[in-house]
Amino acid sequence: MLRLCIRDCRVNCDKGYGDLSWRVGSFNKITGENVMSDNYMYDQQPPQEEKKGMSIASMVLGIVGLIAWCIPIIGGPVGIVGLILGIVGMKKGGKGMAIAGIIMSVITIILAVINAIAGAALAVSNLM
Repeated sequence: MLRLCIRDCRVNCDKGYGDLSWRVGSFNKITGENVMSDNYMYDQQPPQEEKKGMSIASMVLGIVGLIAWCIPIIGGPVGIVGLILGIVGMKKGGKGMAIAGIIMSVITIILAVINAIAGAALAVSNLM
């Protein structure tokens, strides 16, 4: 009984273990009795923390992609991976960082494609 009192953080434990009226529980309005489980303290789940790893990775890759877009072989794949991680990160949490990562990744992809087209056009014009 002493362990039960300590576990439940109760100061006044003069009633026996069989009488659960001193414990906090939910009251059943139909039957008029206290309804509770032995693990009432553990029945409530703590709030889940957002998983921001994908969102952070997307934002970092978006920043790196904005620097690396001038080399299409590096900028394009970095932008694509950042875009994918941003979309997945939107569903898991950290929406602000995921949106920032998506925007920067899209800009990186667009700039890398423009750079690749310009490079190909310059290469073709030098051949003629």
